[in-house]
Amino acid sequence: MSHGEPPDDFAMRVERAMADVEEEMARVGADWDELDAALIGDAELDDEDPVIGLDVFTLLAALRALPDGAGTNAGLAALEPDDEATDR
Repeated sequence: MSHGEPPDDFAMRVERAMADVEEEMARVGADWDELDAALIGDAELDDEDPVIGLDVFTLLAALRALPDGAGTNAGLAALEPDDEATDR
C-alpha cells in the first residue's frame, strides 16, 4: 500500500476498537440485537437478511460520549446526524 497505514496495523486498530465497543456497549447498557433491529428498520431495505455497516470508530466515539446505563435508544440517537436528531 503506497499511502496510509499498513493493512495489518489497521486490522489491529479495528480489532482493538471492536473490543472497546463491546465494553462500551455493556457500560452504556446498549443491546446489539436492538441496535441492529433499529438500524435495519430505519434503512427500509428490501433484503430479508440485510447487512448494515457501521464504522467501528464512529460507533466507539458515540458510545464513549454516553453516560453509564444510557441504553440502546441513547446509542441510536448518538449515531444520528445532527440534522436528523433535531427533526424528531
